[in-house]
Amino acid sequence: MKQFFFVVLLCNLLTPVFSKAINGGVYYSEKRNIVFDFDNSDYQRDWSISPEIRPDILRIYCEKPILVTFHFPAMDASFTLSEYDTVNFVIILEGKDSAYTQLIGVKEIPNTIGIEKKLFHLSHLWSEVKYNFVNIDRIPFDWDSLYFAYIPLIQHTINDYEYFRLLQRFYASLQDGHTEVFIPHSLSAYEDYIPISINVFDRQLRITSIQKNKGLDSSFLAAKIIKIDNIPIDQYLQDSVIPYISASTEQSLWMQIPQAVCFGLRSKKFNAEVLKANGEIDFISLQRDGEATRTIKRQDYNLRPIKNESWDFVQLQWFNDSILRLSINAFYPEDYVLKQLNMREEEILNAKRLIIDLRRNGGGSTTVAHALQSHLTEGPFLINYAWQTRINDGVRKANGNWIEEYEDYYLGKAYRTVEGDTIYISDSVKRWTMPKVILFGEFTFSAAEDFLVNLYETKDRPLLIGSESGGSTGSPLVIENLPLDGLARLCTRRILYPYSLTPFVGKGVLPDILVKETYHDYCSGQDETLKKAIEIVSNLKK
Repeated sequence: MKQFFFVVLLCNLLTPVFSKAINGGVYYSEKRNIVFDFDNSDYQRDWSISPEIRPDILRIYCEKPILVTFHFPAMDASFTLSEYDTVNFVIILEGKDSAYTQLIGVKEIPNTIGIEKKLFHLSHLWSEVKYNFVNIDRIPFDWDSLYFAYIPLIQHTINDYEYFRLLQRFYASLQDGHTEVFIPHSLSAYEDYIPISINVFDRQLRITSIQKNKGLDSSFLAAKIIKIDNIPIDQYLQDSVIPYISASTEQSLWMQIPQAVCFGLRSKKFNAEVLKANGEIDFISLQRDGEATRTIKRQDYNLRPIKNESWDFVQLQWFNDSILRLSINAFYPEDYVLKQLNMREEEILNAKRLIIDLRRNGGGSTTVAHALQSHLTEGPFLINYAWQTRINDGVRKANGNWIEEYEDYYLGKAYRTVEGDTIYISDSVKRWTMPKVILFGEFTFSAAEDFLVNLYETKDRPLLIGSESGGSTGSPLVIENLPLDGLARLCTRRILYPYSLTPFVGKGVLPDILVKETYHDYCSGQDETLKKAIEIVSNLKK
């Protein structure tokens, strides 16, 4: 208990004189996930408590005083929080672990990272790329020169958030979907999204849903965004959005643009000029408070009919009592997805025709990819992807400036190529021998693409239907210990197709039959890719 009061005293000394420190008391919970809400909202959030972090801090953005209510098993605890307020309390977890916690009201973005530390971590990120980034041979600029240009930019960042945004831009310049810097969790309280949804159609941004009671009516549905902050949209995207997105392909880049446009600092309004469907030009100005004001009973204007679809990692849907759609929406958590597939195997085997839908699969475990491919493989084994990684050899680099054999080491572009492993399939694995097709698109990513790469060059594989996959996989090196517990990651492995050894980089897996969603398809709510899959699989010979 003495340690707890020391933390309280220290916090009181460090916070501004107009702050308020509150002794919140002691509470009990059997779970680490603590449920809470804002201003008695019906939408409840989770805070995952970590007893090893002392104190574990939850930051709440306070544009104005806000009522925060925690729901513990035995009682509720409510606190009215303003900027700079700190509530200190203890949560006894499972009757034994004491979690010393703080609830802090924030508004002004902090500037806590010193110049020396900013430059040190910029240098750390630069160094990891210089020696470990697998696609260093593909970047169209000099990495050292870019690092040199960023030094004064880093020195002039005015707060912690601006610093991390600049680090994001630094790594995004490498144009790799597995190489990026993440905004620290402690800064996430300062961000939110606008209460509308935006989608991309033919590289035009259109409003597709609007939260009611936010000042916009349904006439803004389908409106094209033509300016943001009085800047033409194309220029705005090139200057303020695209440079911060880590993407290996155009389809991955444009898939991420709508979220990047909607998301930002809560203190910065979203101001845009739009062209409505009726030809009228209008203006919108919205607070970024979509998450802060979220409720279960939220009502929206929507451009297309809303389907009440459930979501799970593995889902089954029957058509005409003979065609089964198997949607695998993630390859993680590994054990859970494998268990779900095993539980559904008898129903899968009863299908006369099968559609495997990976369009929402962002990846996960390659072990799941291998398990899925095992069901589709006739022989006793499958071949995993081949791969390349960088080699750093000091002696060969030293000799590389005069011995041609070692020149790649001198230039930092030496690679090791590893052929694909042979993965033997257990005799207990049941093969799915019915006619089948596989669906994927730009949201198909990472380990889900490992599956497609392994399958692509095999004989008699299922037909592939949809649009190009996201185009990024590999083995990311996680870079820890950035300021504010920030993280980054760096791609260290370049995947090769297992038979041809063609590099999988810079473009996604290409489908055999291309089907791209159009604006008309979206508005009608029709799934043209699925319709095409049903048509094709129905006509495949058994």
